[in-house]
Amino acid sequence: MGDCAKMGAALVLAGGVPAVHAAGIDHIRIGLIGCGGRGVGAAMNALEAHPGARVVTVGDVFADRAEGARQNLTRQRPNQADVPRERCFVGFDAYAKVIASEIDLALLATPPGFRPLHFEAAVSAGKHVFMEKPVSVDSPGSRAIIAASKIASQKKLKVVVGYQRRHDARYIEAVRQLRDGKPGKIQRLEACWKTGSIWSRPRQAGATEMQYQLTNWIHFVWLSGDMIVEVHTHNLDVCNWAMGTHPAKVSGTGGQKQAKNDVGDTFDHFLLEYTYPDGTVLASECGYIFAAGGKVGEWVSLQQGVIPLINAAQGAPVGGNPYIQEWKDLFAAINDNSDMNEAASAAETSLTAIMGRMAAYRGKEVLWQDALASGESFLPTRCAMDADPPALPDKAGRYPVPARGRNRLYASI
Repeated sequence: MGDCAKMGAALVLAGGVPAVHAAGIDHIRIGLIGCGGRGVGAAMNALEAHPGARVVTVGDVFADRAEGARQNLTRQRPNQADVPRERCFVGFDAYAKVIASEIDLALLATPPGFRPLHFEAAVSAGKHVFMEKPVSVDSPGSRAIIAASKIASQKKLKVVVGYQRRHDARYIEAVRQLRDGKPGKIQRLEACWKTGSIWSRPRQAGATEMQYQLTNWIHFVWLSGDMIVEVHTHNLDVCNWAMGTHPAKVSGTGGQKQAKNDVGDTFDHFLLEYTYPDGTVLASECGYIFAAGGKVGEWVSLQQGVIPLINAAQGAPVGGNPYIQEWKDLFAAINDNSDMNEAASAAETSLTAIMGRMAAYRGKEVLWQDALASGESFLPTRCAMDADPPALPDKAGRYPVPARGRNRLYASI
């Protein structure tokens, strides 16, 4: 249905498009792009955060997802969801139709492989943005987000990214005190996202390879960035936030311990060591292979011992639901026309995860500047349900899992 490269080239980030602002935040019209569970959930969060929020259009590559979101939002929030069928868009170009509608804010919640393209389009059209994390799955995507972020700031557009910990009062106070040195100097960091399983959906009869991969997007690097980019990114973001910068280098390993390459081409575990410019080490571990129990969080080593980072502050307030608070903060910034643009820091976090993936795939150390300069791009040149995705299964139905550059897709990473 669409040529991804041409779509991106057509969306020139012109500086002359006026920004849209909601007058007094009495009403703000939201367009939802990506109608999966997280997209609908984020839309519900927005509607709960402010009575003046309205969802007025939705879009997805799958018709049933778009229609399901339309019905779900209308049923649960009848006074805040006004999405007639003519504003329910379907296809790879649905994002462009949503953005071209009369909206003030674009909610981007598709698989993250498409995030840079959609963010560029929203900024070009002068829309405020809430986008889910991660914001990119490869280095060119990270650079595109950073470039579009600068234009968003020039247009005074407000951008929030779904790193909800940054809107959690406990984390905010803990990071503030850590960066002020109040509890003592950070000696070491630990970040974990270890769980026992992850969802997958069976291949439907008659489905094309593109359809299958889109419905199982978390299992494909070109769509999710691998698990370190998709889920462990939360923990890495907190560590970068606490340090006030990004790592200088990373080394480590990873792999596919369970035989799952008939499902997709991602790893199921990573074990990495990041080093920040001042020499502080971050021990990073994530995986879907820990059936005995999970461990998710961030820990900081201080002089008095190792404690959860969230507890590093003395007297931190509890606060409300951060998934609601991030929307409240976004709406407040729109109302006050105050600075709010999280895109660039989110791109740095995504690149932090990407360089970790590169180190594991290569089996050698990766420097920040090398990761930032990488030209490896995953988005296919043609986006259509009958097009070939970047990774294809062999005759036995198994996908090429990264192994030190021994296959086509990852040869130059």
